[in-house]
Amino acid sequence: MAESSLPADVRGRLSDFLRERREDILAEWEGAVRKTGAGRDLDRPLLLDHMPQFLEDLADYVAEVRAGMTVPPPDQYPRIHALERLELGYDLSEVVVEYAILRRSITDLAFHTDAPSIRSQELPRLHAAIDQAISTSVVRYTEARERTLRALDRISSAALIHHDVEALLPTTLHAFLETTASVDAVALGLRDRDGVLRVRAAVGFPQHVEPGLLLVDDGFAARVAMSGAPIFLRDCSADSSLGHDPFCAPGTHALYGVPLLFGDRVMGVAAMGSRTSYEFSQEDQFLFRTMVSRAAALIAQARLNAEVEQRAAELEAVIESIPDAVYVGDANGVKRANRAALEMLGYPNVEALNRSVAALADELQLRHLDGRPIARGEQVFERALKGEAAVGEMVARHRKTGRDIVLRSSAAPIQLGGQTIGAIAVNTDITERMAEEAELRAALELRDRIFGVLSHDLRNPLSVILTSAEMLQRAQEPESRDHQILQRVINNTHRIERMAHDLLDYTRAQARGLPVSPRDTDLLALCHQVLDGLQLLNPTRTLRLTAQGSTLAQVDPDRAMQVVGNLVANALRYSPEGTPVDIALREAENFLELSVHNQGAPIAAEMLPRLFDAFQRGVPDESGRSAGLGLGLYIVQQIVEAHGGTVTVQSQADAGTTFTVRFPR
Repeated sequence: MAESSLPADVRGRLSDFLRERREDILAEWEGAVRKTGAGRDLDRPLLLDHMPQFLEDLADYVAEVRAGMTVPPPDQYPRIHALERLELGYDLSEVVVEYAILRRSITDLAFHTDAPSIRSQELPRLHAAIDQAISTSVVRYTEARERTLRALDRISSAALIHHDVEALLPTTLHAFLETTASVDAVALGLRDRDGVLRVRAAVGFPQHVEPGLLLVDDGFAARVAMSGAPIFLRDCSADSSLGHDPFCAPGTHALYGVPLLFGDRVMGVAAMGSRTSYEFSQEDQFLFRTMVSRAAALIAQARLNAEVEQRAAELEAVIESIPDAVYVGDANGVKRANRAALEMLGYPNVEALNRSVAALADELQLRHLDGRPIARGEQVFERALKGEAAVGEMVARHRKTGRDIVLRSSAAPIQLGGQTIGAIAVNTDITERMAEEAELRAALELRDRIFGVLSHDLRNPLSVILTSAEMLQRAQEPESRDHQILQRVINNTHRIERMAHDLLDYTRAQARGLPVSPRDTDLLALCHQVLDGLQLLNPTRTLRLTAQGSTLAQVDPDRAMQVVGNLVANALRYSPEGTPVDIALREAENFLELSVHNQGAPIAAEMLPRLFDAFQRGVPDESGRSAGLGLGLYIVQQIVEAHGGTVTVQSQADAGTTFTVRFPR
């Protein structure tokens, strides 16, 4: 309501101006207070606090001057306001400034609106009331602050002595009880790991309250926890549900409960009770809230410390249980190393490793596997310190034994907030493995050399034996015994010759791959040539050859004949008499396909993945005169892959076995 709209007989009253323009005054006051440090970010209800009610009291007070009454200035809300501001962390000067801003907001608004009330005889009374509010606020703020500091000092002293929560809590409650005359009993409950509220400490109760006692879901503590805000009961006897509540001692009148908050989470509840009073002063409530807040911070810190210690112990146990060597550190040295790490390098303790990476590298004589020293900056740990994950193998000198050990080291940076603050490395001793691998390589090289020598040097004497046997056989009668003996010699010589040829191909494949010389070749003509020879050796078997489309391809003729010969010979060997072997050529867009099919027993499923391995035969226990070295399919695969092609096999009981070769066109 505007000043001009007031009746003429009351237009000059300051009390009416305060009531009618209250919202304007508060808006002016709020805008000015928000420019100060403490009130800048407060929510509006919290910032206004009791100021609207104080303005109402102020209007009533200044109106009494016209009635000629002498009453004391209003001080109820200034007392409460001072405590509220203290709890919010205001300095005393900031509380005083708020009243100074209120005075200026009233007078400036009255002046700028040319309100007659600015010249009202009530104005001195207004200034007296605000001065009294400032005085009351200063006294209450100072008394409450000193009392609070004394109580908090006792709690802090107790926290220095008692490092665990269970011992600290009773001391904290005793400290509060001794500073508040109207309080008879104080109790505190905390949530356990399952979220259940249990009593953790209680002092001043007539009966003993056992720590760990369960607090019921519908009890006083549960209500406070549920609301997340303080709850005050003036007369507990009026609430029958509190008759057996652990937080409400028999005969308790006033009961005040406060939640223990850690952020937005309710950790527990604290309550104070009085058997002699139905009220708690604002100062007592403020002090209790402050002490509960400090207790909540101490409990949260203690729990965090316990959790950190638990996690650290778990991490320590994990690191120690790792069989490999683990090192954690920075450029100045290794700060953490497990027992395996100390034993691997021969150091007595981690302090001996706490030196610069360069010094440790020199002491351990770190070298590449070929003996070259590792340059500065190339070590995996140093690379990890630069933010790079690295893996490497190196030779180090054991500090105790002086022997060389071969290490495989994996290192990664430790980053925090985008910054590399250290590195972790895991070292594995591969000395024995490297020695075993070297021995195995030497054995394989020796084997391949022996195979090469045997296969190469056997060919000349075998040729002499074969030629001589054939010449002698021609001089014998076909039905004679000597002719048959010589035929067996010739057959076995051919077999040994094939084995020697396969061994030579194997050693070539192992060394540098089978050499091939592809050129335009008619694969159909090659198949006829191979099958003619095999038909002579197997006159009772049926070999069926079909072709579809062009059979020209870029292949090495000799090697292609070897592929066809090995596959068809296998098909004959592993299929029963009286069954045919089918050979088919099929032209496709990008390849020429050769398939060889027989109707023999299926190849065992567990054999298929390794069928093309060297020295692997389709029937593991195969023996007798048809048995080979198990190199035929291995050589087939090597030849086909040398051409850039593929070879596959399918084997089923009802469909037989089919080998399929695809030569790229």
